[in-house]
Amino acid sequence: HMSKAKSMESELRKRYDVDFLVSSLCNPLLIDVDYIMDGATLTFEDGKLDIPTTFNNINAKKYLKDCLSLDLSKYDFIINDHETLVASASYIREYENIFTLSHQAAFRFKETPRFELPWNRAHEKIPNDLVMRGYSTNKLERCYGIHYKRYHERIFYPLLREEILNMNPTQNGKCVVYMPKLSKEQISSILSSFKKQEFIVFDPKMTSLEEKHDNILFRKTDNKVFLENLEKCSMAIINAGFEMPSELMYLGKKFIAIPQEAQYEQECNALALSELGVKTYPYLTKEAVRNLLSDDTAIYGQPISSPAEILDIIEKQVK
Repeated sequence: HMSKAKSMESELRKRYDVDFLVSSLCNPLLIDVDYIMDGATLTFEDGKLDIPTTFNNINAKKYLKDCLSLDLSKYDFIINDHETLVASASYIREYENIFTLSHQAAFRFKETPRFELPWNRAHEKIPNDLVMRGYSTNKLERCYGIHYKRYHERIFYPLLREEILNMNPTQNGKCVVYMPKLSKEQISSILSSFKKQEFIVFDPKMTSLEEKHDNILFRKTDNKVFLENLEKCSMAIINAGFEMPSELMYLGKKFIAIPQEAQYEQECNALALSELGVKTYPYLTKEAVRNLLSDDTAIYGQPISSPAEILDIIEKQVK
């Protein structure tokens, strides 16, 4: 979400007097923001999305108070990227000029690939649908999705930040790893077996700047350093989020994607990636890493959309 805001910031500021609001802040800010609020945060336990705890942790009284404190009337229109507070405030205040622009909104359209839940996880369907489709979406005519492919006319290609678009990617033989929900011990137990391969693991939980363990360099997540390594690396091991696979495919880097356990959105992303030829695995295993190191499959070249083309379409719908 922060990467998408960064990708649109320049065009937004060029056209409008714009305010940025973030809630449920878990990662470093990539842009200057005007409002930071609590919102509703997804909760993970041992790398697995915990849906009941996610809803139990929401402070309903504080949430409603924050919703009522938001004055939306001073804005000509609002673009919402799967953010709950502003979406809820728009319902409460019957504010109409709010547009959803998010990866999650792509799942409002039946053409978007969906992971089929196994029978023993059938009970997750309703909360997954709530998170994916009703969590912070809008009337369908004001919803725009973003995905790897244009599965529907209201779904755009990814929006990439300028730092990615301006890169001159090279191949230095190193492997970047970003799986922040796994512990250093979990990652080391897999990667330490590949002594001849150098891995650079970025971890936002680290308290020190870096730690070296044989062939593995653990680094505290820093956006500038991360992007430098992303530009130069030959491969990557990542979760099946949305922005990072898009960036890697655009840069022509080979990678494997592992969805976070019980994170339905990432399981759907993994399905879509596999249809594009990207290798995906349910867990990080030695076999998965071995396949990455030996695979020379051509990388899918990711098409992209521009903020200008999307904003031109939204502007025409503002009442």
